[in-house]
Amino acid sequence: MACLRLWRDTGLTEFLDRAREIGAQQQLAKTAVREDDRAHWPVDEDTTIIGYGQGASGVAMFLLGLHAATGDRDVLALGRAALDFDLSCAEPTPSGFLSFPAAVATDGKPSESLRQYWDKGTAGVLTTLLRYHHVTGDPALRQWIEDILPDVRHKFVAFPQLFHGASGIGNALLDAYEFLGDPELLGDAQRSAAVVLCNATERPEGIVFPGEQVMRESCDLASGSAGVALFLDRLRRARPGARTNPNFVLDDLLERDA
Repeated sequence: MACLRLWRDTGLTEFLDRAREIGAQQQLAKTAVREDDRAHWPVDEDTTIIGYGQGASGVAMFLLGLHAATGDRDVLALGRAALDFDLSCAEPTPSGFLSFPAAVATDGKPSESLRQYWDKGTAGVLTTLLRYHHVTGDPALRQWIEDILPDVRHKFVAFPQLFHGASGIGNALLDAYEFLGDPELLGDAQRSAAVVLCNATERPEGIVFPGEQVMRESCDLASGSAGVALFLDRLRRARPGARTNPNFVLDDLLERDA
């Protein structure tokens, strides 16, 4: 994804060539574990991580961007197979929502609890799902969006941060608002912001937010004030049809397939 970003910003084809090697010619296409119409990349012989940060949804996002840059349909097919793998791991919660484990064992059983977050969980899967639906228009993906959206519309979340908390969930809700245009989704994102702001702590230097597991104050992107600030700033600017997500996506490359 960094190579695609650099190619887009500089026009230097060496970066596109490197991205193509990673996706289509070298690492991902050759190392994917394929089962039926799905593809994934286990971290070891026992475990496969699910989601955007380290799972197939994040890989699928890169492959969608690579397809947009090159027109390679095989790359798109591999990305869709990766997304379908993560979607196949959805599990119902006691409340009836569909959610995602952070990882599954090689026998297909969840190896960790269900999560709603961006790095591991529903918000990250939704991030990729929205963009595949935008590019392909597949009605099956539209149904998946409807099926998993309720899991990121919770009022309360334990942590405020971007990768693993309310800011990341709110960011995914803003994605859904921009792609789908439903104003209720903006309201959901605003409620996520209210949860985030409940965690704000005033210091002489300004406002800071607690980091991972609320054990320390943090200023970083993943678990601290920088990631929170990006979400809150985006909340002011999001609108239907806009593409204001700055975090690990390639929206300026993506157009609907003809």
